[in-house]
Formats: sequence, structure tokens, C-alpha cells
Amino acid sequence: MQLDVNSQAFMEEAQDLLTELESALLELEEQPGDTELVDRVFRAMHTIKGSGAMFGFDDIAAFTHDVENMFDRVRNNELQLSREILDLTLACRDHIAYLLQCAGSGTQVDLEKGSALTAKVRLMLGAGDQQEPADAAPAQPAQSADSSFDEEDGSRRFTYRIRFKPAPDIFLTGNNPLHLIEELRDMGMLTTYVHTSALPSLAELNRPLKKSIFPVFTPKTCSPQQLA
Repeated sequence: MQLDVNSQAFMEEAQDLLTELESALLELEEQPGDTELVDRVFRAMHTIKGSGAMFGFDDIAAFTHDVENMFDRVRNNELQLSREILDLTLACRDHIAYLLQCAGSGTQVDLEKGSALTAKVRLMLGAGDQQEPADAAPAQPAQSADSSFDEEDGSRRFTYRIRFKPAPDIFLTGNNPLHLIEELRDMGMLTTYVHTSALPSLAELNRPLKKSIFPVFTPKTCSPQQLA
């Protein structure tokens, strides 16, 4: 199945995010109290969902939504992280990979498998609701998918997805894209994913130029009067 450029870019990014997701989940098995690992899982799910919806992969976005909510509750201490949650999230990670494979090959998706996993995630979310004490304060309205609150100072935090594809001749214009990335990093937490599929090989980079960029002047002896 032939995909357009944007769809192919999403699938490449999603594969990178799934690798990051699996790595964080496996580390969480050894360090279940590491909040940074929990944040890594949440960010990976959040990006897959947002990018999937942006590029028309609605089935992936819809499936990922509930898993993202589950880890949002984990990181907000509304749901206790358990081995069952980790195993379930790994199974969901594998299902997202399966959905990507089907999208790339045009294969019909087995809807029953995804529905079963979604039911288990929602059951887990329901168990989290039952953990709240009876005298708990009324629940606050859910925040938008692109924002959250910082528990330390109560400020609102936003997550932005920026896709930057520089022109092939960007260095010839005197620009350095690394400066832009450094500025973004100074503004807040930054996670970058590099796609190298469009980079030329070293042999292509080292090929000789067909034309000289600068004019060539031949030295010539002349008198001061000729120069004037």
C-alpha cells in the first residue's frame, strides 16, 4: 500500500515512539517508583495519539486514548502502578504496532483484539475510580489532551508537537538548525526524534562539485596606471 509523505513520516515516528515506550515499560518493571519513567510512557502515548489523529490514523488515536488516560492517572497518583498495568500496557503497545503494520500493508484489522484490550484498560480505570475515598473532593473537569497542571505551582503546562524539516541547502544559507533546537530546549522539556531516511550516503556527500561556486582569477602583472 502506497502512503503519502505525511503518513509515512507518522509511521516512522510512531515506530520510534514504540521503541521508547517498550524501553520505559521494561525499566519500570525494575523501578516501579521512578516517576520520570512514568512520564516517558505518558509522553509516548500522548504523542502517538495526537500525531495519529493529525494524520488520519483515527483507529490508532482512539485506541491509544484510553491507555494514555490510564498512565495520566498513574502519574497523578490516582491509580497505583502494578505489574498488571505494565503487562496490559505492553500488550497495548504491541497492538499499536499491529495497527501500524495493517495501515502500511492495507491489511484488514482484527477489531476484536483491540476491543478486548480497551475493555481491560477501562476496567482498570474503573478500579482506579473505586480507590478514591468516599469523602474525596468533587472531581475537577478533565483537562484538554494538550495541557496539564503542574502540581508544584498550579500553573498550566502545554505540550506542543513540532515537526521541522529543513531544506537540503539550509547550511548554504548560513543557518544552523541546531541553534533552533537549543532555543526550544531552553524554553522547557524537549524530546527529539531524528528521521535519517532522507539523508544521503557518505559517497553522495563526498562527490565532487560539477561547477565552481567562485570565479577564478588569473594573476597578471600590470602597472599602476592600468589599475587606475
